[in-house]
Amino acid sequence: MKKSVAQVTNQALKKQLVSLFTQQISPSDFNLLTNSQYSRNSTLAMCKDWNIFIEYCLNRHLTPLPSSADTVSLFLTHSAKQRKYATIKRYAVTISLVNRILFGYQQDPTQVLSVKKILANLRIDKKGDSSSTIAITKKHIKQLHARLSKSDRPKDIRNLTIYYLMFEVAMRRSELRDLRYEQIHLQQNYLVAIGENQYPLSQKASDCLKRWLNVRGHCQGPLFCAIDKHANLAHEPLNDSSIYRLMREAAVYLGVSDKFSGHSLRVGAVKELASKGMKVSEIQRFGRWLSPVMPYQYLGKNNKAEQIQLKYLAIKPLP
Repeated sequence: MKKSVAQVTNQALKKQLVSLFTQQISPSDFNLLTNSQYSRNSTLAMCKDWNIFIEYCLNRHLTPLPSSADTVSLFLTHSAKQRKYATIKRYAVTISLVNRILFGYQQDPTQVLSVKKILANLRIDKKGDSSSTIAITKKHIKQLHARLSKSDRPKDIRNLTIYYLMFEVAMRRSELRDLRYEQIHLQQNYLVAIGENQYPLSQKASDCLKRWLNVRGHCQGPLFCAIDKHANLAHEPLNDSSIYRLMREAAVYLGVSDKFSGHSLRVGAVKELASKGMKVSEIQRFGRWLSPVMPYQYLGKNNKAEQIQLKYLAIKPLP
């Protein structure tokens, strides 16, 4: 779905927002600007990007708003010394969005030729500087099953169950972290409920989940928990750091040098769904994305993802 955010025309509100956005902002400030049109993760990312831009301007006594083409050019060139092209492009998108909402399309500094040239040159100069997330594929899942399914260690049982669930449900780290007993339903096999959707698990995934439930014990609250070095189950649920380590441990189990990330299973799920003939729009719905940008990126179709992202950030002027 194309996302649109109205340009601010109320002068009192515009003055308030300009004053607010010439200093460090919070996610709630960004929600105020965009009428809460973006997901929590997108809001956090764009808020962070804007704060980096503001810090740069304040340190160099530059006027952040309205953002001039010269200021943006200096900022992007400076950032390119340490940042990858994907990050620089994201900075530009955030700066563009803020300026368009507050001052209209004609005042977008990223549309000035000098800024366009900088981005075009950086795209060439930094080609290949960012490696895409390495996917954990169906083949990897089979290897992990062979490696862990016969283990009686609680940690191995838990980890294999997590790998299956994240892969078969295209689960986000936050969804795994917050997954609760109440979201698990037993029919012929287990079902995982996320929002209004229910995802049936395969027989092997269901068997792994059943083993983990026997280890964990039936109760309410978070489904997965931390496990200490003595194999004791902790009361605390998994956190983001724990899930990150789980992904790195997958490489150890597999005996490979690849560095898997928290997105590796989600990327693998997208590629598996595509291999089964699913359209990107169907994958988007299955994986609960608000737009098809990330599925296209995960499938290596970056140009298509960029085109949609620009449309997704379009501003619809008030009549």
